Amino acid sequence: MGVSPDPGFCGNCTHYAPHYPYSFMGLCCKTGELHVYVEKPCPDYAPRTGREALKALSERGWAYCATCMEPIFTPGDMETHRGHLVVAEVFVDEAGFEDSPAAD
Repeated sequence: MGVSPDPGFCGNCTHYAPHYPYSFMGLCCKTGELHVYVEKPCPDYAPRTGREALKALSERGWAYCATCMEPIFTPGDMETHRGHLVVAEVFVDEAGFEDSPAAD
């Protein structure tokens, strides 16, 4: 399991979708801006409550643990990720996969 660097205020915001596989940065789903560590909350900051991930789990069938870099499919699995960065959305871009190591 990998441990994600602290994403600052963005990581604690409901609008934040961490980048896969680089969860130290992410997309603000409210503004469409890509952010790396942010020390102060912006005007759109809304504290993450955990309900967003539970809602995604019940409506879409999965949430995402950015700390472990793995999907979560059940409420029981959600419990094993307590204290991790668990989010409803994840930001994936094609360039991230080009940078990722792969076997030949």
